Amino acid sequence: GVLGAASASIYQYLNFDRIEEYAEAAKGSYDERWAQAAAAIASSRKNATGPTFVRPWHEMNGDWYPEWVVNSDTVEDYKAAFHRYAAILKKAMPSLYIAWSPNDGNHQELPMSQMYPGDDVVDVIAPDSYDWTGSPDVDVAGVQAYMNRTAPDGGPAGLETWRRFAKDHGKPLGLPEWGLCAAQGCGGDHPAYLEAMNAWMRKHANTATWTLGAPIPADAAGKVLYSLYFNIAHAGNTGFLIRGGPNPRSEALFPRLRWGTAAGG
Repeated sequence: GVLGAASASIYQYLNFDRIEEYAEAAKGSYDERWAQAAAAIASSRKNATGPTFVRPWHEMNGDWYPEWVVNSDTVEDYKAAFHRYAAILKKAMPSLYIAWSPNDGNHQELPMSQMYPGDDVVDVIAPDSYDWTGSPDVDVAGVQAYMNRTAPDGGPAGLETWRRFAKDHGKPLGLPEWGLCAAQGCGGDHPAYLEAMNAWMRKHANTATWTLGAPIPADAAGKVLYSLYFNIAHAGNTGFLIRGGPNPRSEALFPRLRWGTAAGG
């Protein structure tokens, strides 16, 4: 991700020791440190030939990041803070793009439409999504149904409904994290999930082009702009791994599938 590309130097500007408040962020209490972080990103990416995406407070609609969870009590301050941080980032590096990165399934009582910071500040809608289909026996059609699911309030939940949400807002779709999952309720070693994801990404792959740093064109709305498979043993959990982990059937299939557009390889 962007923080990884910008190197560990950025982390000196991020405070993981205590829970900070969106209300304070919205008032500018963290502006100085944010400006230092933004400068570190800009310095690290100054020679980059590809786009830079920054996603503040990813998975804010989950319940596993108490440091930045968004609910009805914090949502207005969150959106104000998002605007504030985005402005600081773009001042330091005008060519970067701001990604809004919720979890694909909402774990808060607040509809996703109410959490959305706004078309004026978001460049890419980029949900994180993992294979919570429940079983490696779920076939491609079952995975497609999972990707078409909606939240109880009618909002987006599956990746296809997120894609439509992005299109409705005139934004491309990014996939900053996606992959297999080995926890209870996940799909495990699930080749059909990879097949369905691959077919869906290829069907909706972006082909629009533009100058680096220019606004993303309307032709990219509802198209998949980028994809990052989460090939990490996270907190000792190797179930995500597509190489060297406990998913041999998926590992065998993954390199046989063609990822990306014809132009992109």
